Amino acid sequence: MMPVGNITSRANPLVQEVKKLARRQHRDRSGRFLVEGAALFREAVQACQAWPRRFQLETVFLTEALTSAGEVLALFEQLPPGGRLFYVSEPVMAAMSPAVTPPGLLAVVARQECPPAAATAGSLLLLDQIRDPGNVGTLIRTAEATGFDQVWSLPGTADFFSPKVVRATMGSFFRVELRPELTADELAGLKSGGRKLLAASAVEGEPYYCQDFRRPVILVLGNEAQGISSALAELVDDWVRVPMAGRVESLNVAVAGAVIMFESARQRGLLEAPPRNVL
Repeated sequence: MMPVGNITSRANPLVQEVKKLARRQHRDRSGRFLVEGAALFREAVQACQAWPRRFQLETVFLTEALTSAGEVLALFEQLPPGGRLFYVSEPVMAAMSPAVTPPGLLAVVARQECPPAAATAGSLLLLDQIRDPGNVGTLIRTAEATGFDQVWSLPGTADFFSPKVVRATMGSFFRVELRPELTADELAGLKSGGRKLLAASAVEGEPYYCQDFRRPVILVLGNEAQGISSALAELVDDWVRVPMAGRVESLNVAVAGAVIMFESARQRGLLEAPPRNVL
C-alpha cells in the first residue's frame, strides 16, 4: 500500500463518508467499520492476511506525526494491492475519528462475506441485551483470555463493530470468532451440540465455583438490571451466581463474567499453576 494523496479539507467527500461509519446504521449497510491506532492496526493487518479472510483493509489515514513510525510504515508493505493510504491533517483526523483523542491512524475495514458461523465444540459466550460498548469489548477480550472460542450476541446488545467495542477488545476482536444478532432459529438450535447452557444471575443458582466447567458450556450473560430474555431463560439448564459480601446487590456484568470465565479456564487447566509456597 503506497500513499495516494493528501487530504487537508474536512469537507472532502471521503472524509464525510468515513464519518458516517460512527453510526451503526451505516456500518450495517456498508459492511465496514473503523480501526484506530497502531496497535489495533497491526492486529487488523494480521487478520486480513489470515485464512479464512473475514476482513479486508481498504483505506488507511495517517497524520504527519506517525509518518516517521517505521513499524507502522513497514506494515503497509505487507498489505495486498488495492488498499489506499492517505496522509491527512490533524483537523481532518479529528473530524473523522470518533475518539476523544485521535491516535493519528485510522483504517476502514470491510467485513468479508463468510458462511454463517457454526458453534464450535468449545465453550461459547452468549451476550443478551448488554448495551454498554465498553462492557461488550471487555467481555470479548476476557473470552480470549479464558479460552472461549466464540462470542455471540442477541439483538439489543451493543454492536460488535462499534468503535468503542473494537477499542475495548484491545485486539481480541480480530482473534475471537464473533457472531452478532443471533436469529430465533439459531437460538433454538443453540444446544444441539449437547453443551449445558449456563446463565449468570445476581440471585439465582449455585456459586459459580461449584459448577463443573471441565466440559464445554454456553455461558449466558444478560443485562445487569433486567437479566436475560424470557425466551432464552426457557433454554437455561443451570443458573450460577457470584457470592458477594456487604450490601452489594450486583456486579458490573464484565466483572461478573470475568470471574466466572476465569474459573472455567482454571478448571480446564488453561491457566498457569500458582507458585508453590516455599515457606
